[in-house]
Amino acid sequence: MARTKLQDRERKAKMHADANDIGRLPKVKDPARRERCRNSLALFLRTYCMGPGGFLRTEPSERMGEIIDHLQAVVQSGGRTHIRMARAHGKSSFIKGACVFALAYGYRHFVVAVAARHSDASAIIDDIYTLLEDSDLFAADFPEIAVPIRKLGGIMQRAQNQTYKGKRTKIGKNAGRIVLPTIDGSDSSGAVLVARGFKGATRGLVRGSMRPDLVLLDDLQDDKAAHNPQSVQEYDELIEKGFMGLGGHQKQIAAFMTSTPIAPDDLSELYATKPSWKTFTFPMLLSEPDCWGMPGDLWQQYFKIKQDAIHNSESEHAAANAFYAEHRAEMDAGAEVLNPAFYDRETELSGIQHAMNLRFANGEDAFAAEYQMRPVRQHDVLQINAPIILSRVNNGTQPFYIPPDTIFTACATDLNPSYGFTTAVVAFDKNQSGFVTYYEVFAGAPLPIHEDIPERLRAQLLTQALINHGREIVGWCRGHGIAINRWGVDAGGKQWDAVCNFAKISRAHCGCNCLPMVGRAGRAWNPRVKSRVTDERNGTVLCADTAQGWRWLVFNADYWRETAQRAWLGEVGTPGGLSLYDGNGTRHGEFAAQIAAEQLDYKITLQDGRTEYRWKTIGRKHDYGDAITMCFALAGSFGISSGGYTPVHTKVVRRRRRGYRLV
Repeated sequence: MARTKLQDRERKAKMHADANDIGRLPKVKDPARRERCRNSLALFLRTYCMGPGGFLRTEPSERMGEIIDHLQAVVQSGGRTHIRMARAHGKSSFIKGACVFALAYGYRHFVVAVAARHSDASAIIDDIYTLLEDSDLFAADFPEIAVPIRKLGGIMQRAQNQTYKGKRTKIGKNAGRIVLPTIDGSDSSGAVLVARGFKGATRGLVRGSMRPDLVLLDDLQDDKAAHNPQSVQEYDELIEKGFMGLGGHQKQIAAFMTSTPIAPDDLSELYATKPSWKTFTFPMLLSEPDCWGMPGDLWQQYFKIKQDAIHNSESEHAAANAFYAEHRAEMDAGAEVLNPAFYDRETELSGIQHAMNLRFANGEDAFAAEYQMRPVRQHDVLQINAPIILSRVNNGTQPFYIPPDTIFTACATDLNPSYGFTTAVVAFDKNQSGFVTYYEVFAGAPLPIHEDIPERLRAQLLTQALINHGREIVGWCRGHGIAINRWGVDAGGKQWDAVCNFAKISRAHCGCNCLPMVGRAGRAWNPRVKSRVTDERNGTVLCADTAQGWRWLVFNADYWRETAQRAWLGEVGTPGGLSLYDGNGTRHGEFAAQIAAEQLDYKITLQDGRTEYRWKTIGRKHDYGDAITMCFALAGSFGISSGGYTPVHTKVVRRRRRGYRLV
């Protein structure tokens, strides 16, 4: 009986062992093909990394051959390679393919994949694991890697007991690590691939006697870090002292870095100049079309067709494609793209057209940085000064003069309760040509209102001051036959409640509706703010709070400040230009000084489509500049923009269980 039980246990143990054993490995299906790829990464990529289970979507272009050959040299002999290439052009896929190549043939045994976030690094090794598991062609030629992975059936718990010829394969896979099967005689036996977030711990990356011998650094920087010199320095130190020091002394560590420049002097630009790194820079557009920038430029005509279609709510593709098809030979002449196969077959006709469409969609600065690898230095991009403002006086005009073509009159008040309210009145025609018809600083009783005054008393004083100021404004304008279309009042900071409450009583006390205004920086601009009751109109959004009975205008302050300053660069009376009343030789020195007190120092389009601005202040006050900016934003909300005048048909955003009605 005891013997029977023992036999039964042995039989079950054998069955369990047999169930966990992967059995005999199939022979390599095509040994010659496998060997041909051993010394050709380019052939390996085309053979095993494309098709089902692979992560290469298109075959590497002829121009990519130099990069691929160098990646192979780094894998086999060590070294550091930096690849700068336009986004979505396959640089990360080449790197992942090089990692598989390195592990499969035993050139490297411990790979660390590093990305800005740990989740991004994990996604890299997930893609590699998918190829190892799903590619039938790879499995046919590398059964010692693929068969043990496939035997798991996607159930990683089975890995603990998996054996081959009675020995554990020690295979493993989790969110941050892959361990390839331990198979006697396999080039890849026990190889490791680990994911790390860039700012994660680098110490402890040792497995037994193994230390990392290949590091992949994939798109490490974000917009914020790229524009911060201190962050660039910190990133540099972490790469050189942290990740590049992971290898041991027995074998030279190999390193791949991929990047896309974002800003001048960012991490990508820094490593492009390091002598210890071999850098390859490939712009998307290798050469410009011959007609680009020439008189009668067909591409500019093409962009105008797309722009008109967008403004008219038409398909931007049909008319533009027809124009491109008609003039393609001339428009393509001289142009070359990195990969001609990269374009949308449904909406585009060629890779050159695709590149130029990205230029149109992203703007010249973003296209130069993220697709052409040439971040633009934009210091002092907008030169405005007091003499320029003073030269824009419309001779012979008087205060409160309204040009005959005026369709909208904006009045804006910048609040500075500590010393006064700064107000400007600007008349606009349909071409956004503006005329400053009056400006003034109101400092009547009960101002000044200091910060240390109790909150309730401060609100009362501010409300009364606004009533007095509103009456004065209405008196100014009505006395000269001027109808104010919109009066905007700065509601930022601590004056929010007071201004919004005053807006509800402004018509009763002043005879004019007040519209509170809140400016947002270009980087923080969100046209889909939850409180909106209308869709975006030229960088402005009308918002409301029905519970409080408030409504206010949110506007992109950086965009409209730049627009207002650029307007001074236009000659008097030109579309988009801005001029100033004469008033029998009135001196406008303080006004001009405040307008020029803020200088646009830096501007760049970020990856998310928003624009980051940097301003430098060269004067203490810029209240008149703020008031003029608000006037332009008010005109924009009315439908007046750089593209001309578009009558506004109010589209109210309705929400569940409550709606908003604009009057």
